[in-house]
Amino acid sequence: KEMTSRCLPLVSSPNFDAAKFKFPRQRSMKELGPPIVQFSAFEYFVTEGDPYITLEVMRIGDLETYSEVQYTTLDGTAKKGSTYKEIQGKLIFEPGENEKMIQVPLIDDDFWRPTVEFALNLLSDGIVNAVLGRYLWATKVIVIDNDTFPTNEYKVEINKALEDQIDLMDVKLTGVNLLGLMVEFWKLMWILPDVMAGSVKTFIVDQLHNIYLIQKLFMNVFLVDVILKRAGDEAPLVVTELMVYMASLMGPFALLHYLDYAKFSWRVRGITRKTIQAA
Repeated sequence: KEMTSRCLPLVSSPNFDAAKFKFPRQRSMKELGPPIVQFSAFEYFVTEGDPYITLEVMRIGDLETYSEVQYTTLDGTAKKGSTYKEIQGKLIFEPGENEKMIQVPLIDDDFWRPTVEFALNLLSDGIVNAVLGRYLWATKVIVIDNDTFPTNEYKVEINKALEDQIDLMDVKLTGVNLLGLMVEFWKLMWILPDVMAGSVKTFIVDQLHNIYLIQKLFMNVFLVDVILKRAGDEAPLVVTELMVYMASLMGPFALLHYLDYAKFSWRVRGITRKTIQAA
């Protein structure tokens, strides 16, 4: 409608000569430049139990010549050798071809993990007779775990309880060793690198707090039995001992205060809570 409204005044003009009027020439594919190579989607979803994920790469534009492009996988929260097998390769589009498929093998295990992802990138290095798409030169593969949280050891009992219970906030497990279930949960947490590292550091800090309490006890005994007893007779020595006493308490106190503050950056509680919520 907008184009028509623009052309009508021109056509109705008395000076308009239809024989001399020329529409803009439509450019050929070759004049538009090399074809564009890109993935067909921003992200793909796959279940962990599937043997592989297939991704489509499209070629758009001039298809009269051949094109080459290289690709590679890239770790995200999913790691090569654990969730998927690393692949690298080259796609060759023959004249007339407009799509190619890439298959990435997946690795199935018996451990529950939150939903993880990895990337597949098309590389500009070595590309022949093509250019990469502005946005879809990379795609993301989201792998959904198919195991039971927190362990497959009680898979039958847990699934049965979930099927029988209408209110998921009040699920009652029968025939399950709750202590064993708790042990399996902590084993799962120990697999997560951030939780494991944060737990170890938190344990060390807690033990340092216990050592500091023992140190305070001994230093208070030293204050009463040694320093205060000779406070009036050996003033210079008492001053030195008081300085040692204060330093032995304030130094560890400042260090422990800093470590307590650093606990927040270890994210043990946050990662554990996020893992439970993702189950």
